[in-house]
Amino acid sequence: MEKIFIKNINELNIDIKSDYILKYISKYTNEKNIEVSSKAWSYLISIFKQQFNIDISNNEILLNEYNKPYIKNLNYFFNISHSKNLVAIIISDKECGIDIEYINKNYNQDIIYKVLSQNEIKYYNSCKNKINYFYSMWTKKEAYFKKIGMGINYKLLKEENDLSQVESKLIIDNDDEYILSYIS
Repeated sequence: MEKIFIKNINELNIDIKSDYILKYISKYTNEKNIEVSSKAWSYLISIFKQQFNIDISNNEILLNEYNKPYIKNLNYFFNISHSKNLVAIIISDKECGIDIEYINKNYNQDIIYKVLSQNEIKYYNSCKNKINYFYSMWTKKEAYFKKIGMGINYKLLKEENDLSQVESKLIIDNDDEYILSYIS
């Protein structure tokens, strides 16, 4: 079982009444993203209430050895991602990962050397749609590493991994395009 939820961040309210979640957000989110993270966690709480009839707001948030959050005594796994105006959440009965990225058509191409392996760079250079290939690979890699709970760093992203189980799709919100990738 896996369910994916996508919502425009501007449609979400901050409604967190959980000391555990507020403590987590303030400790592990930089000041720039605190409002977005608060909205995303509020959305996660509301999804569990509406979809599963579970109130997670009073459950303790724990972190694995790589700082991947999970909720104590919960038989579901989840992952959250946000970019520009969208938040994406995956909930599954097994470990999962999700990533969403706004497709910035004016992206700094130097980042491809931080994210793609040598073989992927060769393919990128021969692609007709370089932008979508780059963002697809980036989000697939992030979703994969978030699933296995190792966190994200550029050394890991440059490695080649079997990403065949990672699903990707284009998401359009208003006139903005995003790539969403997920795995469970």
